[in-house]
Amino acid sequence: MRPHEKFGGKGGRAYICSDCRKRPKAELERIQCRQEICGFLDQSNISAKNIQRLEALTQSELHGIADLAALVLAVARVKPHKRRRFKFLAQHHRDLLNRLIQSGFFGEYVDDLGGDIDPEEADAFFHLGFDDGEPEPDDGIE
Repeated sequence: MRPHEKFGGKGGRAYICSDCRKRPKAELERIQCRQEICGFLDQSNISAKNIQRLEALTQSELHGIADLAALVLAVARVKPHKRRRFKFLAQHHRDLLNRLIQSGFFGEYVDDLGGDIDPEEADAFFHLGFDDGEPEPDDGIE
């Protein structure tokens, strides 16, 4: 969150603040591509056009973008619909879910979801070790 005064009108479609405009163009492009890829998992359905875009991003020369795009592309091909996506991956494609966890992307994604998780999926996260940052009960220990 930035104050409105930090945005000078430049930056176009991406609405980039003055501090971020000072960064190198390659770094800005990498950040924007990463946000785009993360946005695909937030959609209720990863469409055929999104899959084409992910395929194009797998050819990217930016550091880490091709790997992340390939990972999200694999998820999109297995379970394009968002409903209970991670529970499905946990039950049927555990290796793909493990790759998401090892990439560090999965933890960020769970933190961003907050309260928007389906109760069944929240239970799956709990069993995977992601409890949305809430402490477990102390069982009467003070």
